[in-house]
Amino acid sequence: MDQRIFLGLGGNIGDVRRTFENVLLALQRIPGISDLSRSRFFRTKAESDIEQADFLNCVVSFLTS
Repeated sequence: MDQRIFLGLGGNIGDVRRTFENVLLALQRIPGISDLSRSRFFRTKAESDIEQADFLNCVVSFLTS
């Protein structure tokens, strides 16, 4: 029986959007993963005492055996 997986992605270093796209491509190549989709990208403020860039986030959903 396949299970629905939800995976949260977030980052603020480097080309985060490209990294997320590479993650999606890698997941598509894994046997046993199907029905792969992702949410829209959204930004959140970093919660820290030090200055840092906003985070880019999304959620990935897929079925896996």
